[in-house]
Amino acid sequence: MLGKGMSAAALKDIQAQYGREFVWARRNGHVYVSHDDVLLDQARASVARNLSRAAQERRLARAVDAAIRRGVAQPVD
Repeated sequence: MLGKGMSAAALKDIQAQYGREFVWARRNGHVYVSHDDVLLDQARASVARNLSRAAQERRLARAVDAAIRRGVAQPVD
C-alpha cells in the first residue's frame, strides 16, 4: 500500500466501503477511490517492477488519472 497522506481512520472508512483492494489518490483537493480491476492490475504492475519509488509513483499517477477520466475512480469526499 502506498498510503502516505491518509489517516488510519479514513483508511478504515474506505476499506469498509470498498473492501481490502482499492486504489486511492488525492487530486485537486479531493480523494478518489476505485476498485476497478484494470486499475488494480495497473497498480500492481507499477509497484511490482524493479523501478525506483519515483518511477512507480509516476506510473501509478498516470493510471489513476486515466481511471478518473474513464469514470471508474470516484471522489469520496
